[in-house]
Amino acid sequence: MRKPNIVIIVLDTLREDHAQDLDRLLDYGFVKYQNAIAPATWTLPSHVSMFTGLYPTEHGIHEKRRYPPHSSQNSHASAWQNSPTTT
Repeated sequence: MRKPNIVIIVLDTLREDHAQDLDRLLDYGFVKYQNAIAPATWTLPSHVSMFTGLYPTEHGIHEKRRYPPHSSQNSHASAWQNSPTTT
């Protein structure tokens, strides 16, 4: 089975009425999600969650910690290794 090409466009704090030109991407097969929910209230842990498939409590990047702890269990490398994504 052929793997699809995936493009993720992430826009932080963009009002929908200012993103109308992005609707042209729908003509090329892009999908617009109407009800996306972020796992965190700010950008950094949300991005880490998006790319690892882990919640902030699992990958260690959250309001009280901006960098992963020094244990190998919660490092960026192990977060990628334990995530359901492939690169």
